[in-house]
Amino acid sequence: MNNHHPGTLPTGWIEAPLSACADRITKGTTPTSLGLEYQQSGIPFVKVEALSNGQIASDAISAYIDAQAHKTLARSQLQAGDLLFSIAGTIGRVALVRDQDVPANTNQALAIIRVTNELMGGKYLLYALSSYSTQKQALQASRGGAMSNISLADVAAIVVRIPPLAEQRRIVAEIEKLLSTLDSATENLDLAVSKAARYRNSYLNTIFGGTSPYSLDPDAR
Repeated sequence: MNNHHPGTLPTGWIEAPLSACADRITKGTTPTSLGLEYQQSGIPFVKVEALSNGQIASDAISAYIDAQAHKTLARSQLQAGDLLFSIAGTIGRVALVRDQDVPANTNQALAIIRVTNELMGGKYLLYALSSYSTQKQALQASRGGAMSNISLADVAAIVVRIPPLAEQRRIVAEIEKLLSTLDSATENLDLAVSKAARYRNSYLNTIFGGTSPYSLDPDAR
């Protein structure tokens, strides 16, 4: 991805590829390709369709594996704080793995991005990966026909803007305040929802770069 044009950044901010920020970027394997069978219950096996609004939707989990399969698929065992980024089919769907989501495992359609250093907080990275700038980079790298996909190298090359941690926390708080406004307004005030959504998208684009509005859910594009 060589078409990223960095703009002027505030003092203390940097731009860097995910490869320079993440301790690990990997993906999983389909259990049946290794002779392992899905189960009716057990350890959740997370697929792209279970990612919704930045989280893993437990009611959308449709497959499970047993403890032995989970052990065999050690590379793709999820940890709380991991970021999931869809790289096949629907490109760019994002979720932050929470404490209540693990143990869990996933397949090759989801990249696992693990950041354990002090450069970036998990929630900040969730919103950075949801931003128009990041999504544009991912989509421009996609290839394939009916089943679009990007590689782990493409994910590693995605450039994100990284402010100091205190500023990251402030940005996350502001975004979540806007999301809370959306949730409160949804029940009765369609006009207020639209206005709050435009404000949220404008804020995301100001922070992360880009000029077009973007929703957290890629399917809403």
